[in-house]
Amino acid sequence: MVDAFEWIKLSVGLLTPLVVLVLGLVINRKLEYSKARMSKEREWESYWASAFLRVANDFNGCATRIVTSMALLARYVNEDDDIDGANRIIAGLNEVTSMLSALEWELQQYSDFAQVNGPAVRARGKRLFHAVQTLIQQRSGDLEEIRRMQFEFTDAVRLAHSEILSIVPDRSLRRFDPIPSNGREQTGS
Repeated sequence: MVDAFEWIKLSVGLLTPLVVLVLGLVINRKLEYSKARMSKEREWESYWASAFLRVANDFNGCATRIVTSMALLARYVNEDDDIDGANRIIAGLNEVTSMLSALEWELQQYSDFAQVNGPAVRARGKRLFHAVQTLIQQRSGDLEEIRRMQFEFTDAVRLAHSEILSIVPDRSLRRFDPIPSNGREQTGS
């Protein structure tokens, strides 16, 4: 009986490290798989967040180019009476306006990745787009209001970008919070 007990003790003593080794390998394998999956997800988030930010920045830049071109066009027509210069500005405006339209379309697609803040980006982008279109059509407008719309658009983009990356935005960078906490109400503000 003593020999059987010693035999069991010896078997358990030898099997315990083997069981621990096998369990460690299984756990390690699962951890490595999870790490690889998370890494691929982070890579995906990073790629699309970067693409979204590029489109939003280009959209905002086109709006700025249109506003400044309209001011330059007014000077060429009203002060300098430079028809050739005005025609060059108009040709550039046509190109930038079509670019703005294409970027607005892309922005709607990319902002879908931010389910909470994406609707605010789309609403503010659309509002800015229409304000710039109105500026072009009426050849006048409130430039300060357009600048404010650009700021609100940029702020919404920052929140959506953070959401796509699954990070919390730095609230210390914000002067005010124009987007409600749930991100869906008052998207036109």
